[in-house]
Amino acid sequence: MPPSPPIYGRLDLVSEINGANGSHGAELVVLRPTARDMAAVFDADGSRELLSRFVSGCCRITNGTGQLEQFSLDQLDATDAAELFSIVTAIGDEAAGYGATLKGDGLSEPIVYDLTHPIQLSPGEEGEVIRQISFKAQKVGQISEFLDARGAEARFYAFMRGFGELLGTRLPMSDSIIGALDVQDYLIIVQHIMGKLTGPRQRWKRESTP
Repeated sequence: MPPSPPIYGRLDLVSEINGANGSHGAELVVLRPTARDMAAVFDADGSRELLSRFVSGCCRITNGTGQLEQFSLDQLDATDAAELFSIVTAIGDEAAGYGATLKGDGLSEPIVYDLTHPIQLSPGEEGEVIRQISFKAQKVGQISEFLDARGAEARFYAFMRGFGELLGTRLPMSDSIIGALDVQDYLIIVQHIMGKLTGPRQRWKRESTP
């Protein structure tokens, strides 16, 4: 079995709630999200859907034996739900102060990104560790999937497949590896790399006036 994800934070609930297996708990544990978790959360349509996806993917209650159980969002007190919103905001800010210098500009040479949390692959995949991803600009004809993707989650996966290449391994850029990225690496890629390769750099000049 894969190891349990590390715990991101804990919250003492206003009142005890029921777990999916019938036990009770008054402590909520937030598991450290992966890219798969947070891409789905940030792609939610509305606050309720956002919280529902966050609770399902990342939140558990602890019962009397210390085991972690899933629970229903509807049981939470409104003030506890507000606390969860603040946790989502804190997670979203994890990459805001990222100051490491990225190697390359993605145009004249690839951007080489060193993962802050390398991915340890399972023994079935020879125990390899993914430590670096290279990103480079692509021709429009090569990125139809990305251009046609709808929603932040689909666009992120399409971006990784279309623009990214794993370094130090012969493995392809698969959805399972993309989804296993730590939330901080996911946010750094979204906030500091995607725009460089898919957004305008304001290199054009106006030749006429209105």
